Amino acid sequence: DLWARLLFISFWGHFGWFNIAVVHERPWEPALAVFVGLGLAGMVPALLRVAPTQRRMLIALLALLLMALVPLLFNALIDPNGVQQGRYLFPILPALALIVAYGQCALVPLRAQAAWLLGWLGFWALFAAYTLVQLAGAYR
Repeated sequence: DLWARLLFISFWGHFGWFNIAVVHERPWEPALAVFVGLGLAGMVPALLRVAPTQRRMLIALLALLLMALVPLLFNALIDPNGVQQGRYLFPILPALALIVAYGQCALVPLRAQAAWLLGWLGFWALFAAYTLVQLAGAYR
């Protein structure tokens, strides 16, 4: 019964975990915003430092991200009072992850990148653990 509720409770059927508020109005929301902001800010020095071939790749990733934001912006214009639907970003998540990681890496000195990576992975491990606890608690 737990698995049936877990998998089929939401409008999206097998994506039942979408009903769990993990980020919105939680401390994770500003932390994620800071991490993404740092990644995007780091794209400026990254674009200045890389070879032309890599620069074209990064510009393509940024263009993909901008194109993916269009439906999100339309949703915000149609329903300005509602919570914006992150599902519009699903197709672009790999590009967004690359942009954030590449941009943050450009901001971290080379000698500190191993520590940065451990901290970054630790953050995501904590976030995943928190998510699992919230998910398990919702279906008791």
